[in-house]
Amino acid sequence: MDAPLEPALPFALRWNQNQTQIDYEKNYLTQECICWLKKYVSYGRSTLERREDSSSPVVCHATGFFPRGIMVTWQRDGEEVYEDVELGETLPTGDGTFQITSRLTVKPGDWKSHTYTCSVQHKSLEKDKILTEEDLNKIKSYGKTSCEYICS
Repeated sequence: MDAPLEPALPFALRWNQNQTQIDYEKNYLTQECICWLKKYVSYGRSTLERREDSSSPVVCHATGFFPRGIMVTWQRDGEEVYEDVELGETLPTGDGTFQITSRLTVKPGDWKSHTYTCSVQHKSLEKDKILTEEDLNKIKSYGKTSCEYICS
């Protein structure tokens, strides 16, 4: 007999001798457990059967800029977007520079049929930094799309 199986042998013999327990476990796994599973699936049916993905935020994060003043905007097909935009507070990073996050909530159908860009405007930049859809698609985590721009 294999060494790893030896410690399990007494337990297996004891387990297999208790026919009442075996019948109970079999009934639980084939009847009661299935009943509970069906009940819990019915509770989440609307979520499980959802056909269209829900909206998800696209995040543009600028960090490492100084001085504090910065403008982060979103464009859809080249036009400024103001709806469904959440601009975070400009916060210190701890090294004397600042950071800011902007979130745009986009419906999946809109994401496929439009082009989105995030624009970062800051006096330390020679020209606006435009983050394209390709940039935005580079990092995806937990269903969120995010792009980080570090000012230098």
